[in-house]
Amino acid sequence: MVTDLYTISEEIRKCTSCKLWKERMLAVPGEGSQNSKVMMIIGFPTNEDDRLGHPFDKNTDKGKKFEQMLIKLKLTRDQMFVTNLIKCFPRKEKVTSKEIKTCGDKWLSNQIKLIKPELIILSGEIVFKNIIGNGNFKKNIGKELIEKKQRYLIVEDF
Repeated sequence: MVTDLYTISEEIRKCTSCKLWKERMLAVPGEGSQNSKVMMIIGFPTNEDDRLGHPFDKNTDKGKKFEQMLIKLKLTRDQMFVTNLIKCFPRKEKVTSKEIKTCGDKWLSNQIKLIKPELIILSGEIVFKNIIGNGNFKKNIGKELIEKKQRYLIVEDF
């Protein structure tokens, strides 16, 4: 197992494990501290994330919505680690469950193990289904769940 987020990020940037790497500009490994108590998992990088190599630039619509959500949750960016379920922007390709599993098994699970967050915020139905696996996403929006001794907060995709 990799022992630090920097090494994982560098490996993600070089990853060719699925076909999505062929279309990306920059992989989006995530950003934040390895000591974060809160982790947020979003679905896929946006075109802008792909261009910049990090999630939720403050100058984009999604970035502004993300900042508003942080205010509601009384959090700041530097209090959390933000990452994607899939690390490459799916420019033309439809993302399959195989890519999601590959990326989750290879990268996301290691990020979670390293950070050991007290709370993981799951954004959107695709993330909810792939992390929790069962249950009704819409009925759980805004709720905290505990699965396998991990706390999750379910939020809408934005």
